[in-house]
Amino acid sequence: VVIRNGQFVTNEGKPFDTSKSISKRKEGFVAFTLNVNGELSIFQHRFQEVTGIAHSSMNASVPVFSAGEVKIKNGKLLTLTDRSGHYAPSLYNMYKTLDYFRKQGIDISDAKVYTSAKRKQVAHISKKLNIDIHKSENHPQFYELKATDLCNTYAAHMHKVVTNIQSDLDA
Repeated sequence: VVIRNGQFVTNEGKPFDTSKSISKRKEGFVAFTLNVNGELSIFQHRFQEVTGIAHSSMNASVPVFSAGEVKIKNGKLLTLTDRSGHYAPSLYNMYKTLDYFRKQGIDISDAKVYTSAKRKQVAHISKKLNIDIHKSENHPQFYELKATDLCNTYAAHMHKVVTNIQSDLDA
């Protein structure tokens, strides 16, 4: 799978679609890793105990930008999750992944992010970033938020932090 003209496409140039896939008993999802070189790996995440294929398999257990699951329909990103036992990505990793996708021309305006963070973590992040994170109706094991909200609030928060640091340095 590659990103071309703002879409996820197969090597044959056709829009990529995960509708017939399953990842960890969730229909329509596949697993992914995004390594530090910007290489995106997407793979079926079924029967790990039989196949031995896990997130860490795709990059020989070396550090990655992010890992989790994606739902893509006709080349369009619908959902991104932080579900990876080996890499245990944070919402910041999800932000960096979405930011990478946006820079590659992917439209994230309709995408959702699902996080498996604990309730206490979600409450802390929600309050600190002033962002709506709520229990997912479709996948109750996750909390859900809008991808654009995550990107915009993280970017604004980081800008504020950098501005404060610059003020401290100037003083």
